[in-house]
Amino acid sequence: SSDVCNQLHMPAQSGSSAVLERMRRGYTREAYMQLIDDVRSTIPDVAISSDFISGFCGETEEEHRDTLSLMEHVAYDQAYM
Repeated sequence: SSDVCNQLHMPAQSGSSAVLERMRRGYTREAYMQLIDDVRSTIPDVAISSDFISGFCGETEEEHRDTLSLMEHVAYDQAYM
């Protein structure tokens, strides 16, 4: 529909549910991925951008890899880290 924006900024902040909890974001990686899937099924040609915090207090290498894998899975059109 012409009434639907074809670009959304959907800040993830992290791809690790543990880091998101420490950030007190109120959502998990799984919930975020479901939201992305829902948006893409509703607006097939949507461009999605996001932002991330790398090196959040206590972030482990594994938690950082979770963020990188989320970025690869979603395939953002633009992202800030």
